[in-house]
Amino acid sequence: MSSTYSLSQVAGSRLREEELVIGTILGKCTQKRYRNSRLYMMRENVEFLVREIKEQLVGRLEELSENALKERLAVAWGAWSLSLEKASPPEFGSESFGLLGLGLVLECLERLGSLPPVPHPVRV
Repeated sequence: MSSTYSLSQVAGSRLREEELVIGTILGKCTQKRYRNSRLYMMRENVEFLVREIKEQLVGRLEELSENALKERLAVAWGAWSLSLEKASPPEFGSESFGLLGLGLVLECLERLGSLPPVPHPVRV
């Protein structure tokens, strides 16, 4: 994906992992329509890939019992831990996989009612 959506015509040119995660392309392009088209396709494909990986790791969390959620929490924690093992030196994709794993951990904890309530912002 990183080379598919690169704006550069140079062989081997790739997007950075951060660009894929946040859904933008930092490279300059004189053709706005071409750039916007690449951005749209990239975001669609990244969204699909994330959805599929989440589904493969933990399935659909909405339909699970408490015990099943705890099992999925262990799987999500394992994904997070694996990303930390691969972080030094960072391998391409390890950081975004870690974000995905951490997001799943938090989603499982939220569904289990194990997260503290979100404090209301202090207005000054």
